[in-house]
Amino acid sequence: MNSLRLGTVSLLPIVLITLGLASVTPHASLAAAENTNRSGFARGESCDDRSRKVDGQCEQIVIPEHAYATGSRYGDGWECQRGFIEASDKCVAIVVPDNAFLAGTNWKCERGFRRAGDACAPIQLPDNSYLADSSYGTGWECNRGFQAEGGRCNEIVVPAGGYLSESYSAKKGWRCHRGFLEADAGCEKIIVPANAYLSSSPYAPGWTCARGYRAAAGACNKIIVPENGHLNYSGDGWDCDRPYRERDGQCTTQAGR
Repeated sequence: MNSLRLGTVSLLPIVLITLGLASVTPHASLAAAENTNRSGFARGESCDDRSRKVDGQCEQIVIPEHAYATGSRYGDGWECQRGFIEASDKCVAIVVPDNAFLAGTNWKCERGFRRAGDACAPIQLPDNSYLADSSYGTGWECNRGFQAEGGRCNEIVVPAGGYLSESYSAKKGWRCHRGFLEADAGCEKIIVPANAYLSSSPYAPGWTCARGYRAAAGACNKIIVPENGHLNYSGDGWDCDRPYRERDGQCTTQAGR
Protein backbone atom coordinates (compact mmCIF):
# COMPACT_ATOMS: atom_id res chain seq x y z
CA MET A 1 0.00 0.00 0.00
CA ASN A 2 2.81 2.40 0.86
CA SER A 3 4.62 1.44 -2.30
CA LEU A 4 1.54 2.16 -4.42
CA ARG A 5 1.03 5.51 -2.74
CA LEU A 6 4.62 6.46 -3.36
CA GLY A 7 4.27 5.47 -7.01
CA THR A 8 1.07 7.46 -7.35
CA VAL A 9 2.60 10.47 -5.70
CA SER A 10 5.64 10.31 -7.92
CA LEU A 11 3.55 10.08 -11.13
CA LEU A 12 1.11 12.88 -10.25
CA PRO A 13 3.50 15.87 -10.90
CA ILE A 14 4.37 14.44 -14.32
CA VAL A 15 0.72 14.15 -15.25
CA LEU A 16 -0.01 17.70 -14.09
CA ILE A 17 2.98 19.12 -15.96
CA THR A 18 1.94 17.31 -19.12
CA LEU A 19 -1.60 18.64 -18.87
CA GLY A 20 -0.28 22.13 -18.19
CA LEU A 21 1.98 22.12 -21.27
CA ALA A 22 -0.86 20.88 -23.42
CA SER A 23 -2.99 23.83 -22.35
CA VAL A 24 -0.20 26.43 -22.63
CA THR A 25 1.48 25.41 -25.91
CA PRO A 26 -1.22 26.73 -28.34
CA HIS A 27 -1.28 30.14 -26.68
CA ALA A 28 2.55 30.36 -26.53
CA SER A 29 2.87 29.39 -30.18
CA LEU A 30 0.30 32.00 -31.22
CA ALA A 31 2.08 34.71 -29.18
CA ALA A 32 5.42 33.78 -30.72
CA ALA A 33 3.93 33.89 -34.22
CA GLU A 34 2.39 37.31 -33.58
CA ASN A 35 5.72 38.55 -32.23
CA THR A 36 7.59 37.40 -35.34
CA ASN A 37 7.72 39.45 -38.53
CA ARG A 38 7.72 38.35 -42.16
CA SER A 39 11.51 37.87 -42.26
CA GLY A 40 11.65 35.67 -39.16
CA PHE A 41 13.04 38.34 -36.78
CA ALA A 42 11.37 39.00 -33.44
CA ARG A 43 9.98 42.48 -32.91
CA GLY A 44 12.57 44.74 -31.29
CA GLU A 45 15.49 42.76 -32.71
CA SER A 46 17.94 44.27 -35.23
CA CYS A 47 17.71 43.29 -38.88
CA ASP A 48 20.65 41.59 -40.56
CA ASP A 49 22.73 43.25 -43.32
CA ARG A 50 20.42 41.98 -46.04
CA SER A 51 17.27 43.38 -44.41
CA ARG A 52 16.01 46.72 -43.13
CA LYS A 53 13.15 47.78 -40.89
CA VAL A 54 9.95 49.03 -42.50
CA ASP A 55 7.08 49.86 -40.14
CA GLY A 56 8.84 47.97 -37.37
CA GLN A 57 9.43 44.85 -39.46
CA CYS A 58 12.48 43.53 -41.27
CA GLU A 59 12.05 43.38 -45.01
CA GLN A 60 14.50 41.63 -47.29
CA ILE A 61 16.63 43.91 -49.53
CA VAL A 62 16.81 42.89 -53.16
CA ILE A 63 20.53 42.84 -53.94
CA PRO A 64 21.43 42.59 -57.64
CA GLU A 65 24.16 40.40 -59.06
CA HIS A 66 27.75 41.64 -58.52
CA ALA A 67 26.66 43.71 -55.48
CA TYR A 68 26.99 43.36 -51.71
CA ALA A 69 24.94 44.51 -48.70
CA THR A 70 26.21 47.62 -46.92
CA GLY A 71 24.16 47.24 -43.74
CA SER A 72 23.30 50.94 -43.91
CA ARG A 73 19.81 52.27 -43.20
CA TYR A 74 20.32 54.87 -45.93
CA GLY A 75 20.51 54.56 -49.69
CA ASP A 76 19.77 51.31 -51.50
CA GLY A 77 21.39 49.16 -48.84
CA TRP A 78 23.84 47.75 -51.37
CA GLU A 79 26.80 48.79 -53.48
CA CYS A 80 28.41 47.35 -56.58
CA GLN A 81 31.57 45.29 -56.33
CA ARG A 82 34.88 46.63 -57.63
CA GLY A 83 34.85 46.68 -61.40
CA PHE A 84 31.12 47.36 -61.61
CA ILE A 85 29.02 50.52 -61.60
CA GLU A 86 25.35 51.06 -60.72
CA ALA A 87 22.96 51.58 -63.64
CA SER A 88 19.17 51.14 -63.48
CA ASP A 89 19.29 49.23 -60.17
CA LYS A 90 21.86 46.84 -61.60
CA CYS A 91 25.63 46.46 -61.43
CA VAL A 92 27.11 46.80 -64.90
CA ALA A 93 30.72 45.84 -65.59
CA ILE A 94 33.13 48.73 -66.25
CA VAL A 95 34.72 48.17 -69.64
CA VAL A 96 38.45 48.84 -69.30
CA PRO A 97 40.20 49.27 -72.67
CA ASP A 98 43.68 48.04 -73.51
CA ASN A 99 46.57 49.92 -71.88
CA ALA A 100 44.30 51.18 -69.06
CA PHE A 101 43.52 50.29 -65.44
CA LEU A 102 40.60 50.61 -63.03
CA ALA A 103 40.50 53.84 -61.04
CA GLY A 104 37.57 53.99 -58.63
CA THR A 105 34.38 53.87 -60.68
CA ASN A 106 36.22 54.70 -63.91
CA TRP A 107 39.47 53.91 -65.68
CA LYS A 108 42.71 55.69 -66.57
CA CYS A 109 45.27 55.18 -69.27
CA GLU A 110 48.65 53.68 -68.46
CA ARG A 111 51.74 55.89 -68.54
CA GLY A 112 52.69 56.56 -72.15
CA PHE A 113 49.08 56.58 -73.31
CA ARG A 114 46.33 59.20 -73.33
CA ARG A 115 42.56 58.96 -73.49
CA ALA A 116 40.99 59.10 -76.94
CA GLY A 117 37.25 58.54 -76.60
CA ASP A 118 36.77 55.08 -75.08
CA ALA A 119 40.31 53.94 -75.84
CA CYS A 120 43.93 54.70 -74.87
CA ALA A 121 46.14 55.93 -77.71
CA PRO A 122 49.95 55.97 -77.45
CA ILE A 123 51.53 59.39 -76.86
CA GLN A 124 53.74 60.45 -79.74
CA LEU A 125 56.86 62.14 -78.34
CA PRO A 126 58.51 64.82 -80.47
CA ASP A 127 62.30 65.17 -80.47
CA ASN A 128 63.85 66.65 -77.30
CA SER A 129 60.84 65.81 -75.11
CA TYR A 130 59.83 63.38 -72.34
CA LEU A 131 56.63 61.90 -70.91
CA ALA A 132 54.87 64.21 -68.46
CA ASP A 133 53.44 63.02 -65.15
CA SER A 134 50.12 64.71 -65.88
CA SER A 135 47.52 62.88 -67.97
CA TYR A 136 46.17 66.18 -69.29
CA GLY A 137 47.39 68.30 -72.18
CA THR A 138 49.82 66.83 -74.71
CA GLY A 139 51.17 64.23 -72.28
CA TRP A 140 54.74 65.38 -72.86
CA GLU A 141 57.06 68.26 -71.97
CA CYS A 142 60.17 69.65 -73.62
CA ASN A 143 63.65 69.03 -72.27
CA ARG A 144 65.44 71.90 -70.56
CA GLY A 145 66.70 74.32 -73.18
CA PHE A 146 63.76 73.68 -75.48
CA GLN A 147 60.30 75.23 -75.73
CA ALA A 148 57.02 73.75 -77.03
CA GLU A 149 55.66 75.38 -80.15
CA GLY A 150 53.44 73.87 -82.83
CA GLY A 151 53.68 70.35 -81.44
CA ARG A 152 57.48 70.45 -81.48
CA CYS A 153 60.29 71.29 -79.07
CA ASN A 154 62.32 74.17 -80.46
CA GLU A 155 65.70 75.09 -79.02
CA ILE A 156 65.76 78.27 -76.93
CA VAL A 157 68.37 80.73 -78.16
CA VAL A 158 69.73 82.58 -75.11
CA PRO A 159 71.31 85.96 -75.87
CA ALA A 160 74.53 87.22 -74.35
CA GLY A 161 73.95 88.43 -70.80
CA GLY A 162 70.99 86.05 -70.37
CA TYR A 163 70.25 82.62 -68.89
CA LEU A 164 67.67 79.85 -69.28
CA SER A 165 64.61 80.35 -67.08
CA GLU A 166 61.56 78.18 -66.50
CA SER A 167 59.74 81.03 -64.75
CA TYR A 168 56.17 81.61 -65.93
CA SER A 169 57.02 85.27 -66.56
CA ALA A 170 59.90 84.27 -68.85
CA LYS A 171 57.75 83.48 -71.88
CA LYS A 172 60.78 83.35 -74.18
CA GLY A 173 62.44 80.76 -71.97
CA TRP A 174 65.21 83.08 -70.82
CA ARG A 175 65.84 86.11 -68.63
CA CYS A 176 68.63 88.64 -68.36
CA HIS A 177 71.29 88.38 -65.69
CA ARG A 178 71.50 90.99 -62.95
CA GLY A 179 73.11 94.09 -64.43
CA PHE A 180 71.34 93.64 -67.77
CA LEU A 181 67.96 94.72 -69.14
CA GLU A 182 65.93 93.05 -71.89
CA ALA A 183 66.01 95.16 -75.04
CA ASP A 184 65.45 94.27 -78.71
CA ALA A 185 65.19 90.52 -77.99
CA GLY A 186 68.54 90.68 -76.22
CA CYS A 187 70.16 91.72 -72.94
CA GLU A 188 71.67 95.17 -72.74
CA LYS A 189 74.21 96.05 -70.05
CA ILE A 190 73.02 98.62 -67.48
CA ILE A 191 75.26 101.67 -67.11
CA VAL A 192 75.09 102.70 -63.46
CA PRO A 193 75.88 106.41 -62.88
CA ALA A 194 77.84 107.76 -59.93
CA ASN A 195 75.99 107.73 -56.58
CA ALA A 196 73.61 104.99 -57.77
CA TYR A 197 73.25 101.23 -57.43
CA LEU A 198 71.61 98.38 -59.37
CA SER A 199 67.94 97.94 -58.53
CA SER A 200 65.90 94.73 -58.53
CA SER A 201 63.40 96.14 -61.03
CA PRO A 202 63.44 94.47 -64.47
CA TYR A 203 62.48 97.77 -66.07
CA ALA A 204 64.60 100.73 -67.20
CA PRO A 205 66.73 102.34 -66.08
CA GLY A 206 67.66 99.39 -63.82
CA TRP A 207 69.35 101.55 -61.19
CA THR A 208 68.34 103.72 -58.24
CA CYS A 209 70.04 106.81 -56.81
CA ALA A 210 71.56 106.53 -53.38
CA ARG A 211 69.89 108.29 -50.46
CA GLY A 212 70.46 112.02 -50.67
CA TYR A 213 70.55 112.03 -54.48
CA ARG A 214 67.86 112.53 -57.10
CA ALA A 215 67.71 111.09 -60.64
CA ALA A 216 67.78 113.60 -63.49
CA ALA A 217 68.88 113.15 -67.13
CA GLY A 218 70.49 109.76 -66.49
CA ALA A 219 72.49 110.99 -63.51
CA CYS A 220 72.14 111.25 -59.73
CA ASN A 221 72.32 114.84 -58.50
CA LYS A 222 72.94 115.68 -54.86
CA ILE A 223 69.93 117.05 -52.98
CA ILE A 224 70.61 120.44 -51.39
CA VAL A 225 68.78 120.57 -48.07
CA PRO A 226 68.00 124.14 -46.90
CA GLU A 227 68.58 125.36 -43.38
CA ASN A 228 66.02 124.03 -40.89
CA GLY A 229 65.24 121.15 -43.24
CA HIS A 230 66.04 117.42 -43.47
CA LEU A 231 65.98 114.56 -46.00
CA ASN A 232 62.55 112.97 -46.31
CA TYR A 233 61.77 109.34 -45.50
CA SER A 234 62.57 108.10 -49.04
CA GLY A 235 65.80 110.08 -49.20
CA ASP A 236 64.98 111.51 -52.63
CA GLY A 237 63.81 114.92 -51.37
CA TRP A 238 63.59 117.09 -48.26
CA ASP A 239 61.04 118.37 -45.71
CA CYS A 240 61.13 121.31 -43.30
CA ASP A 241 61.61 120.80 -39.60
CA ARG A 242 58.68 121.79 -37.41
CA PRO A 243 57.46 124.49 -36.95
CA TYR A 244 59.12 125.66 -40.21
CA ARG A 245 57.31 125.53 -43.53
CA GLU A 246 58.57 125.39 -47.11
CA ARG A 247 58.47 128.70 -49.00
CA ASP A 248 60.36 129.46 -52.22
CA GLY A 249 62.71 126.50 -51.69
CA GLN A 250 63.51 127.52 -48.10
CA CYS A 251 62.26 126.60 -44.64
CA THR A 252 60.82 129.64 -42.86
CA THR A 253 58.43 130.56 -40.06
CA GLN A 254 56.84 133.29 -42.19
CA ALA A 255 53.40 132.45 -43.52
CA GLY A 256 53.13 132.39 -47.28
CA ARG A 257 50.54 134.33 -49.22
